Amino acid sequence: MVFLNFITLVAAAMLLSACATNPPPAENLLAPIASEVISMPERASFVRLQGAFNVSWEYGLMPGSYVAEKENALGTFYRGAGRPIWARSGTTPAQLFAGGIWVPKNASDVPRLYIIRDNVLRTTSDLDQYSLAYSQNRIASGQPVGPSVTGSVIGGAIVGAILQAEAGTIYIHEPSGDPTFDNRLKTGYESRSPNR
Repeated sequence: MVFLNFITLVAAAMLLSACATNPPPAENLLAPIASEVISMPERASFVRLQGAFNVSWEYGLMPGSYVAEKENALGTFYRGAGRPIWARSGTTPAQLFAGGIWVPKNASDVPRLYIIRDNVLRTTSDLDQYSLAYSQNRIASGQPVGPSVTGSVIGGAIVGAILQAEAGTIYIHEPSGDPTFDNRLKTGYESRSPNR
């Protein structure tokens, strides 16, 4: 189990460094002009090969509401409750992140996922159970759900120090490259509604 946690930590560090190689900067953030909500009716994901060994990673978001929380000159950040963003590779547990959907102001660009880095790693070995609980608002603030979610405080002097220093940092993913996934995000944005 300790070895699995170590591998998951290493994978998380590699994932976070690889998922945002040249993203738009998440700087000069202000409250959004309009309070809007994007509703995603179902879980959506895309797969990307990453790294020197072309490792397959699946990235996704949970069904639910994503509320406009911050914006800058480049786009608006619609945040989901708790930890709606997930990533997994092979049979490793899915990593769970705070974050949501970033919608660019440039209409020729596509919406993307974004995550908010923190110093706690949350994983689930049963993404279907987590998704069901998430969609039923049983984990709105990111609490663990049954035995399938494990939380690990990031250890190790170097990794721990890096994650502590980056807590609160927003990473915008690269475009997914998957037209089906992109269209789901775009359709969700186009059907957004006022936040009441």
